[in-house]
Amino acid sequence: MRYKVLPAALVDLSGIEAYVASNFGIVKAEEVHAKFFEIFELLAKFPLIGHVRSDVTRKPVRFFSDGHNWIIYKPGKPLEIQRIHPARMKLRRF
Repeated sequence: MRYKVLPAALVDLSGIEAYVASNFGIVKAEEVHAKFFEIFELLAKFPLIGHVRSDVTRKPVRFFSDGHNWIIYKPGKPLEIQRIHPARMKLRRF
């Protein structure tokens, strides 16, 4: 397994998909779901493309933006998708 999506990130993803489905339809929500998993594969292949955000955390995680969300992940084998945070909301320290 090249990556794993942690439970908190699955909750985040479900919320995003529910929002998209209710506002833009099931087909768009399925496209969003597929796009996230394409990004997860990309991150697993190139784990250092994200940014370190020492202003947000001292944890060994990186941040990757898809334009709408921050994907917070920990490089490693497997790479861990830890959270998915809306870009429109301020990132809180953790």
